[in-house]
Amino acid sequence: MTIGSVVSRVFLSATIALGLTPALSAADFEPVWREVAPPHPFTFVQHPTTYTPSGRAAFWNLADEFTGASNPAGEWTMGYSLNRFGAFTNATTFGSSLQAGVLGWFTPAIGNQPCVVRVDTATVFPALGTGVTLPAGKVGLMPDSLGKFAAVKWTAPQNGQYAIDAQFTGRSTLETGNSDVMVLRNGLQLFFSTLRDPRQIVLFQTVFDLTAGETMEFRVGKSNDSNANDLKQFDLVIQRLPRLCPGNINGDARVDTADLVLLLSQFGQVVVPSEGGDLNGDGVVDTSDMQILLSNVGCEV
Repeated sequence: MTIGSVVSRVFLSATIALGLTPALSAADFEPVWREVAPPHPFTFVQHPTTYTPSGRAAFWNLADEFTGASNPAGEWTMGYSLNRFGAFTNATTFGSSLQAGVLGWFTPAIGNQPCVVRVDTATVFPALGTGVTLPAGKVGLMPDSLGKFAAVKWTAPQNGQYAIDAQFTGRSTLETGNSDVMVLRNGLQLFFSTLRDPRQIVLFQTVFDLTAGETMEFRVGKSNDSNANDLKQFDLVIQRLPRLCPGNINGDARVDTADLVLLLSQFGQVVVPSEGGDLNGDGVVDTSDMQILLSNVGCEV
């Protein structure tokens, strides 16, 4: 993929900014990635978010939700893969494996790295270069020197349309080679790029229709130079977008038999336009409204 072809598709980010995504199909979106020059603080578009009656969240921020309490924790899992195409494996231990005072998830059975860490205060990493700092509240992905990838996995909790904003940031001033960065959906490679420290940042943005249980995974591999310290700052926000469900008469955020029962109870009646079972707004509950409801059975906001 050429940079020119990438730039030609950056308009998708603009459509997200304009709030148009709920009206678009995920088929309209190819993943957008861009190389930008530092400094480039992580930003994302705040979409209108909703909470369903069952209280399921619509917004996930890796840095804010990173925890040492358990793994997996909610929708997040920290882990690694043995190589670029290897299966994701959960990290087993939370502790200090990178440098003193820096806590994260790793697997002692294979070594101190790969690991996924988070710093609560701005932290200097001497191994990355003189004065190199990982800012407060940021997550870092650290592969090992033998080809294992550090990885983060997120699992969709329910059916829906999701906006994904991710940023890989190089920090080392010593690295002279390129590190691999990857995004996978359900374990299959979706996106691959290289990241050169400290002159490059890679952004990944897209919108997907996901079903409950589908996964998005983000990996970082070692550089192809002799430097063994390849820590990358990683920012990730995922948002479930509001999606209209014509036919949701009872307001429970899904179209199902309960809505059908309500429509049938009003069938043939003249009603206030667009209220109750009048789904097409013509003031009458009839077969046209029935067709709208039946075509959206299973839709869930």
